[in-house]
Amino acid sequence: MSMKKFKDLSSFGFTFTSRAGEKATVTVLNGNINSNIDTNEVATNISVGTSDSILVSSINNHLSPNKQSEATLPEATSSLDSMELKNDIGNYIHNRLNLSNELRYLLDDNKPWLVYSPSKSGLFCVPCVLFAEAAGNNYLGSFVLSPCQQDGYIRSLLRYRIDAGDSMLANHLSTASKTATYISKTTQNELIEIYGDLIREQILAEVKHATFFTIIGDETTDVNTIEQFTFCLRYLFENKVHEKFISFLPAEDRTGEGLARLILEEIKNLGLNPNFMVGQAYDGCSPMSGKFKGCHAYIQKLFSTALYLQCAPHSLNLAISDSCFIIIIQNCIGSIKEIYNYFNSSSKRTLYLKHIINNSNKKKLASACDTRWVERHDAVITFRQLYPFILTCFEKIVEEETGKNQTSAFNYLKNIQSSCFIISLCILKQCLSMTLPIAAGLQAPDNDIMDCKRLVDDVLFMFKQMRNEKLNEEYGEILSEVKQLCEFSGTQLTVMRGVGRQMYRPTAPAQTPEEYYRVNLFIPIMDHFIVSLTNRFSAHQWMAYHVSILVPSMIEHKSFNDLKDSITFYEAYLPSPNLIKGEFQLYKRK
Repeated sequence: MSMKKFKDLSSFGFTFTSRAGEKATVTVLNGNINSNIDTNEVATNISVGTSDSILVSSINNHLSPNKQSEATLPEATSSLDSMELKNDIGNYIHNRLNLSNELRYLLDDNKPWLVYSPSKSGLFCVPCVLFAEAAGNNYLGSFVLSPCQQDGYIRSLLRYRIDAGDSMLANHLSTASKTATYISKTTQNELIEIYGDLIREQILAEVKHATFFTIIGDETTDVNTIEQFTFCLRYLFENKVHEKFISFLPAEDRTGEGLARLILEEIKNLGLNPNFMVGQAYDGCSPMSGKFKGCHAYIQKLFSTALYLQCAPHSLNLAISDSCFIIIIQNCIGSIKEIYNYFNSSSKRTLYLKHIINNSNKKKLASACDTRWVERHDAVITFRQLYPFILTCFEKIVEEETGKNQTSAFNYLKNIQSSCFIISLCILKQCLSMTLPIAAGLQAPDNDIMDCKRLVDDVLFMFKQMRNEKLNEEYGEILSEVKQLCEFSGTQLTVMRGVGRQMYRPTAPAQTPEEYYRVNLFIPIMDHFIVSLTNRFSAHQWMAYHVSILVPSMIEHKSFNDLKDSITFYEAYLPSPNLIKGEFQLYKRK
């Protein structure tokens, strides 16, 4: 038998050549838990020829690391499958507790920390496999014994079942033909569709039990740039309001008539009676909200009781956007967004800010979303809270950095040090702190039109009070906060530079900077909020008034003549319209 010589190996690995002549390097481990075998044999060099045979050479130089040794071993042949099984890191998972500490350290010494396991089809952390305790990875901070894979949720769940001891599933996946495992993407999609049908059937059963329902819809574009209409239902079941997603509908015809036809066809396919549709809720875009050719108008022509009401959170977003249309406020919001992107785009700059922030429950900036004012509330309020730390961070970057990074930090520093930015930030924070509760409350699914009216009325009352009775008091508190920030940043409160003809910002005359910002910024933004909220929620208030007439707890100061229009409108749904007058009088006595 021929003899071969192998030089010392610096890492565990083998190079094999396939029949096609392609070369690859794979990391392997070779350890033996038998104490009678020399545990220094930990490195294996494997050469695979065209006949798929392998040559194994073990290096025994752990006890003499400074001595270059050569090992002469007889050429051995074995099947590639058996050798992979022998050197598979996955084989140590279940018998890791039987390994001696000496063998663990030998296996872990000078090895790559991440190794691929052919039998487990995933990457494993070598120290985790060798030193994990009996509890495995069942608690926080323990070693991870599950493979690093990206096969999706269903395959991960199947592996979880196998690891938990499901021998029947393991036997099926290991012995079944590749075309009969039933875990392909096609089978997964079919399973998801079946689960969706079962959930949809349960929702429709609840809707039919409730009788009446409202359509909620919105349009969005998917990753394939196809316009999708999100179809949802709102209904009352077991004295609880439910808002459930039903389906995505590809919207090829995005006109009001086309969307109305799409919705009515889906209602028919679901087996629902459109005569019991009592409401429609969409956003305010023209194809949905158009008075004559909008989607709701076409549906209401056929089913008059399907009243349209614009989405309340969307109306609030539009109202706040209208109110913040003042150019000074827009510049402030734009600066907040740019500074967030500046820090968020660099881990180094993020660490700068993180190391400076202390004694604050906010540890990082929040994103100012373009469409969701709930998130923009948080962005503005967070920026105000972290303003001193942001200022200090920019000063540190300007001192320590060079080039473009220093230039950007210097420009942002000068921007947020300006008196215009500081007072805009404080005024905006004060206004948004009042609209934040309503922004969260309007999204609660169990809120009705009366709750919406109460929330809006409360906010309007506070803005009107701030604008009139408490104008000097509220503005005085804002000025006190502005002066603190100006003192910290070394800024003097000054008016904005004026020109002979000013078109894009208010320039009412004032004697002092405090009076200038009071007249040109604080009062206008109060007026904008009051007008915008009133206009955007006028339809909600009208609807709430007519609905309140039918609520027993709200009819104390109403007469029966006030109910006649509502009785006529909902006459088809009433069990006996002739008995309503007696019932109305009975409720009034209560």
